[in-house]
Amino acid sequence: MSSYFLTIGQNLPADVVVTVIMAATFVLAIMIFVLLLFMSYQHRTFPTTVFVIHFRRGMVKRVMKGGRVLKLPLLDEIITIPLTTQQLDVTASEDIQTRDGRYLKVELQVQWHVMDPLKAFNRFSWDENDPEYVNNMLAAIVQSEVRNFCFEKTAKDVNTTPRALEAHVLDKLKDFVSGSGISIEKITVREITGLNGNKTS
Repeated sequence: MSSYFLTIGQNLPADVVVTVIMAATFVLAIMIFVLLLFMSYQHRTFPTTVFVIHFRRGMVKRVMKGGRVLKLPLLDEIITIPLTTQQLDVTASEDIQTRDGRYLKVELQVQWHVMDPLKAFNRFSWDENDPEYVNNMLAAIVQSEVRNFCFEKTAKDVNTTPRALEAHVLDKLKDFVSGSGISIEKITVREITGLNGNKTS
């Protein structure tokens, strides 16, 4: 049988043989593409501590707390928003200067959570390729407000009034996230040190 097709191939014009080979290659490429597309279908399961927004062709297809989602390649996008309390550790040390010329490093912890996932989604980026977007944004605000607070206080004032620093940063963060579906639960000053490493609190 193979010799029969070989004989036919030898009797065909070269341009016909080339056309047949190109067509066969094209069909094979399509089959491989379809196979890879099928293999790329993803069934993803999310816990109930995550709010899931399922997009298809840019339109919201489904929103839910946890559950199982079939993600179609090229057509679907899945955004997840954590519903549990998030703990963000922030170190403010760049240009943190007090009124009396001391340079400090302040370590804080921010606790926040999402109250309204849809509002939070509309206000902030929840791109799965940039999962730290919200944390990075909150950290930048904390660092800026620590800098502003310390600039108006002496090193002794900062050392003896950490609760005042916490209240200042908390108020500014709450103003920033107002109406965004995010709640700032708590700000805690963990440690205040001079840049030489000596503790001031």
